[in-house]
Amino acid sequence: MIASRRDIIKGAGTFAAFAAAQGSIPAASAVDAGCTGQITPNPRTVMPRMPLEEFVQTPRLVDALRHGVNEMKKRKPSDPRSWFFQAAIHGVQLDATDPGYKYYQAALAADPDVAKVDRKFWNQCPHFKQNSANFVPWHRAYTFHFEQILREHTGDGNFSLPYWNYGLKANRKFPKIFGIQHLDGDPGNNADNNINPLFMAERDFFLTYYEHPLIPNMPILELTDAVVDASPAMNSDVFFGETETTGLGGGIADQDANTRGLLESHPHDNIHRVVGGIIQNGGPNCNGAPTDGVGAMAQPPTAAFDPIFPVHHTNIDRLWAEWSCTSGKKWGELPSKEWFQDRPWFFFDAQGNCVNEPRYKYFDYRKLGIKFKYDKLDRTPLALPDFGSMPAAQVQFQEVQFKAPERVTATDATLSIGTAQRTVLALPAGTRSDLAAPMAALRAQSSGAPTQKRLLLRITVADPGRMPTVGFDVHVTTNSNAALTRSSSSFVGSVHLFLHAHANMPSTQDFDITKAVGSVDTANLRSLNVVFVPVALTQAVGSGAPNLQSEPLRLTGFEFLVVDR
Repeated sequence: MIASRRDIIKGAGTFAAFAAAQGSIPAASAVDAGCTGQITPNPRTVMPRMPLEEFVQTPRLVDALRHGVNEMKKRKPSDPRSWFFQAAIHGVQLDATDPGYKYYQAALAADPDVAKVDRKFWNQCPHFKQNSANFVPWHRAYTFHFEQILREHTGDGNFSLPYWNYGLKANRKFPKIFGIQHLDGDPGNNADNNINPLFMAERDFFLTYYEHPLIPNMPILELTDAVVDASPAMNSDVFFGETETTGLGGGIADQDANTRGLLESHPHDNIHRVVGGIIQNGGPNCNGAPTDGVGAMAQPPTAAFDPIFPVHHTNIDRLWAEWSCTSGKKWGELPSKEWFQDRPWFFFDAQGNCVNEPRYKYFDYRKLGIKFKYDKLDRTPLALPDFGSMPAAQVQFQEVQFKAPERVTATDATLSIGTAQRTVLALPAGTRSDLAAPMAALRAQSSGAPTQKRLLLRITVADPGRMPTVGFDVHVTTNSNAALTRSSSSFVGSVHLFLHAHANMPSTQDFDITKAVGSVDTANLRSLNVVFVPVALTQAVGSGAPNLQSEPLRLTGFEFLVVDR
């Protein structure tokens, strides 16, 4: 069973038993009796994960990748080592009204045993109502076990996945080995052995396609600096944040299923959105009206069906590894020992055995035998403390729990946020008046008030099924005309484009604006506004002209909330 946020927020306590984190920890009583497999570290001879641009220079490796994916796709979908089953571990839509139901429908038609699979194995990714601190360790675990299964199918016992290092300007075009459909370049040759197993049709057309009879030099779009920007996460000093929206990995601080840590927000989410893009003839919205849909990578329940998914996540894993080896990084507010010992995740090893291990085992990539080609081995990854060697008085963990937020004020008017230039939402006089008291409380707490208050901005997106293909950075500022960047103190986050909820239902997002408004006094309150700055996610190949052609972001209003912690 996957623990919800309410289930996993546990009381503080000593962590003396966690001395075993460097060795073995007794199995929790909730361990599934059928999961007898254990983590098998990669063999010493496995090749390091290398940049994709180097990987593709060796035809043998490209052939191994294609062969491995193809062999996994040939397996019965009910087999845990099949492509379908592995993708479904991350997410799969099982309701016939969902646009992504077709993946399950096709699997069931090919293999009736799919209906007999225990559903606890599917839809496990932390996008489904787990706290944000699960995101990077879960995806490391998922990618690690997937990679071992894929290795068995490649026929190369030393094979490792490459990583798409889109942070380098030279790598901003969609990788060609994933973007060509016909291996010999002939669109008319649809023989099975000529179809690229790494290709997927449900992707953004102008960014990912390499074949079109009437449009030369495809693709015509590439990624922008903004969409690959990992600086908010990499600049974070801590892994576990004060809230679930801070820290590289997030936190376990509240009960909001839509929150996410910094690495998940930048660049993870935007890469998913931009690769999936918009495709025509999508499913109906919540009112039954037809909409354009999104590609597989653009929403969690279908993302892992796209073969580009693993090489995106090996890069996310590399970024975490690089961060953990950087001097000065800290864990931040550590969760309780129970959180680290908990076993909410079910994976499979290369032999098809179920693996159900504690969270803590996935926090050190080197102990798993994961290697990156340019990893600096003279640097040591940030290690979980050996709490058993510390005096008991020093082993203290703060119980981090938020009360339900209280609404301060709200604006219910329908708002349209354009993509061509920044949109300034001038707060009504009544809203500013309502904010005066909580903002005074924020200023007081910085002077030593015992209660830690946080002020949140909540927006509601009217129709996520028609999300724009342009990003939006959000600022709360008293100077709406200033040069607003992600390094500005006014920056409170970006609008989520990789939706955790149903893509065609209204979706809310909270921004912690405590720091942004903490120094604003009553005299300056009259000039406080919320500013949406459009961010191009793609640009024209060659000219670099930003692609801002998109429908606006439609909001049903916004509200301000206060949370006492």
